Amino acid sequence: MVWERFPNMPDPPGGRIPATHYSYLAWQRQNIVFSEMAAFRNDSLNETGIERPDHVDTGFASANLLPLLGVRARIGRLVLFLIPAHDPLTLAAAAIAILVVSPVALYVPLRRATAVDCTVALREE
Repeated sequence: MVWERFPNMPDPPGGRIPATHYSYLAWQRQNIVFSEMAAFRNDSLNETGIERPDHVDTGFASANLLPLLGVRARIGRLVLFLIPAHDPLTLAAAAIAILVVSPVALYVPLRRATAVDCTVALREE
């Protein structure tokens, strides 16, 4: 793990400053020691639009983190590297999947949003 430090500044509470996205990209470009670099960061988000906001702990990772750690997917994103770029069957399956999944993905949040009482949501703000 790598953290940033700023000279001439006191240490923050906890003693660590997470690296910024721009610092990670700069370190990746300047890297001559490691074969690969990956990034991960924890974050906390608040889901709003309901009576009481929910606190959600999340994590964000660079696309190469799992392969760097030696994790190989049986199905999913990593398998796509074995499929030719202009395979008509794959393109048709992807288009159908998007057409089927997107209405459901829109319906669920829409249903939750319409169930919220506007006065309660505004009072929480």
